[in-house]
Amino acid sequence: MCERRSWSRDEHIIIEQLLMRSRHALKLSNKSIKEISFDLGFSSPDYFSYFFKTHTTTTPSGLRKN
Repeated sequence: MCERRSWSRDEHIIIEQLLMRSRHALKLSNKSIKEISFDLGFSSPDYFSYFFKTHTTTTPSGLRKN
């Protein structure tokens, strides 16, 4: 049985902060997505991409292209 994850207020704040910092870095930095993912504390670029895509409508590279 699948159970939908309910985010606590604190988790929601942390996620929103990570997304804001991610968007900022992707749009304004010349760093690679790999460097940005490690700067933000993710264990791998793949997990960063998964996290970003899960919480937004695009991938990190997709955001960068726009």
